[in-house]
Amino acid sequence: MTTLLEDLSWLAGLEATKNRLKTAASDQTRIKMEIQGVRDRLPAAILQRYDGRLARKGPWIAWGTNGACGACHAPLSQERAHDCRSSAPVLRICEQCGVLLLASSRGVPLEPGQKQPQ
Repeated sequence: MTTLLEDLSWLAGLEATKNRLKTAASDQTRIKMEIQGVRDRLPAAILQRYDGRLARKGPWIAWGTNGACGACHAPLSQERAHDCRSSAPVLRICEQCGVLLLASSRGVPLEPGQKQPQ
């Protein structure tokens, strides 16, 4: 079973592939079906945020580090900053820019299609 973060990363990678490649109609159809399959597994609220960020061509996810959002660098609330010090990854929303905020003490920022560091 995949995690929410893995599904989001996979979705972003598929979207990038669909938009970047000039593929045959059958390949486009296969990619679109795979995108829909991933979207069906994601909660509606997360999809709404993801689609909104994707439409603005901004980052769709960022790490919360040093008490600030990795995308807009705005200070995080006490709750969000506490999540950033947690050992388990927690997905939140930046209160300033609306990016999906991965709060974790591990790793480096995720790029679309990149898997979470182990």
